[in-house]
Amino acid sequence: MRAFNRSLAILAALILATTTALRAETPSTTTAAEQRAAIRTQLFAALGAAETEAEGRRIEGAIWQLWTTAPDPSAQALMDRALAARQTGDLEAALAASQALTEAYPAYAEGWNQVATLQFMLGQGDRSLETIHRVLELEPKHFGALSGRAIILMRQGRVRLSQKYLREAVAIHPWLRARRFLITAPSEDL
Repeated sequence: MRAFNRSLAILAALILATTTALRAETPSTTTAAEQRAAIRTQLFAALGAAETEAEGRRIEGAIWQLWTTAPDPSAQALMDRALAARQTGDLEAALAASQALTEAYPAYAEGWNQVATLQFMLGQGDRSLETIHRVLELEPKHFGALSGRAIILMRQGRVRLSQKYLREAVAIHPWLRARRFLITAPSEDL
């Protein structure tokens, strides 16, 4: 356990250093993309191996940090604007900033996830489901998008399908908060 916590601390320091480097005013390089991919792989491996909820939450936080670190400073400014507006409750401004982010950076999965989240928060469940599809094309392990899809489907009464996506999310992130919505002994009439 002590070795795992030490590895986690090293991994967190690596994430911080990499996200700081990724936010620097330098053009993106293959090396930065490769570092980001390697860190992503390590984080998801650590998440799957987390032995406690506290460990899982720390790793989840590092993954969110990685996801919300945009590809360059211009993208980061849009992401920061979207997150700040959402935090103050200005969902329309947050949505506008997130949509601007996806228009300028269509390959940035977290931009799309922010759009999907805000669409859900604004009561646009069907639109959110469409946007989540795009998130998962770009980041298949996005447990936030998978659990969001599951929650929307559950609210629509599509329980069997919601359980499928929720199980996928929990397979990636065993300590996911939304796991509480799992039906542990599914019946045939879901």
